[in-house]
Amino acid sequence: MWLGFVTTALLAALVALYSFRFFGVLDGVWVGVDSGIREVITGDPVGVLTHMLVAPVALLIGPFQFIPRLRESHRAVHHEVPEANVSWTENAMMRA
Repeated sequence: MWLGFVTTALLAALVALYSFRFFGVLDGVWVGVDSGIREVITGDPVGVLTHMLVAPVALLIGPFQFIPRLRESHRAVHHEVPEANVSWTENAMMRA
């Protein structure tokens, strides 16, 4: 169980760290962002950057939802967050 969690959390953290480069775009720093992605961002900056800046945070906290003891002790959070996530996803899909 813990090996799976640690592996999942580590891989998610690595992807999240790589994705944090998009925060530089807010200051006009495009290091590590290829031209194709740059075109997508400039085409719909609010929708695309919302997705790109929230996703790393979701990746960092996501693996913790699989710890049964944590999930049981924070039941209200566990039931509210998925509903918010669905609405954010629907909003992002409508903007695409």
